[in-house]
Amino acid sequence: MLAAGEDFGHGADRPHPRVNLEFVSVNPNGPLRAGHGRYAAYGDALQRLLKFSGMNVATEFYINDYGRQMDRFGRSVAARYAQSFGVNLSLPRDGYHGEYVKTIATDIRAEVDDRYLEILTRAAATTSTEAPDGNTSKSAGPAPGETLYEDEDEEPSERSDEWPDDALTKEALLFFRQRACQAMLEEMRAELEAFGVLFDCWFSETRLHTEGRLEEVVRRLVETGEAYREGDAIWLRTTTRGDDKDRVLVRQNGVPTYFAADIAYHEDKLERGSASDQHLGSRSPRLCSPDEGGRRDPGRTDRRSGSHHRSVGEPAGRGRTEADVHQTRRDGDLGGTRRSHRR
Repeated sequence: MLAAGEDFGHGADRPHPRVNLEFVSVNPNGPLRAGHGRYAAYGDALQRLLKFSGMNVATEFYINDYGRQMDRFGRSVAARYAQSFGVNLSLPRDGYHGEYVKTIATDIRAEVDDRYLEILTRAAATTSTEAPDGNTSKSAGPAPGETLYEDEDEEPSERSDEWPDDALTKEALLFFRQRACQAMLEEMRAELEAFGVLFDCWFSETRLHTEGRLEEVVRRLVETGEAYREGDAIWLRTTTRGDDKDRVLVRQNGVPTYFAADIAYHEDKLERGSASDQHLGSRSPRLCSPDEGGRRDPGRTDRRSGSHHRSVGEPAGRGRTEADVHQTRRDGDLGGTRRSHRR
């Protein structure tokens, strides 16, 4: 025991099964909170124990950077940016009112100056107004990192056409959403690293949409009879597996539900783990792209697990890749569980 020192009890390295451990995964629409720290501590302790036992583990942070909440967050930052110039542009309903939103807007103004001022001034003329400090709003908005739940069968109550629908406005809103998301992710990464929690992979939900992954999964589910079209919506046949009702995958307005994105993400994980006996179709494994990759110390090797952790931008070919992971089932089914712990 004395000779083994800290390695006493270390299990023999086992390349299989490959384990993908996803945790924290809070929405990048606000600072981390105390509850998120508990998720980080629990998940990191678990991955250390698994690695010490000899298991092949990769850790992953799922970035929920797509959808209405991120749209509201981006428009909240855009509104604060416009207000810093004295433009009376209101925050969206259920927008984000924290001081951190003003801080991000201030940083963006320092970066781009008045590049988007004219566009947002036009937007202000078409929206309801509030005082520039936002204090007249009746709602304090959602808590940072919170996921707002709505009936999956219902159409979203708030639409992006509250602001002008022209190409320049859309481009501006996309910039503010992406820049706000980037700012929060940078802060999250720094805080988690200071806490000693490092991830091998940061996976963006947006990729599932922009790369057509979600549409392809839904199409194959319909083709195989696992899903069907009814009332201009697409439904998954979950009642055949004991559910009390079938679940909406794509709403009548063409907007996919969180459940659909969860299925696409689940399949992506399975494919990266080469779980050909479980996934919905055959495709090449996918990696986290370099700009979404691990943030562990460059070139650091975990002495106990023997696995190499790459830095951002380092080719994944060195050592074990993120493709060498396998989906582990969390508490509950393949959808919803991940978001339930973000409340």
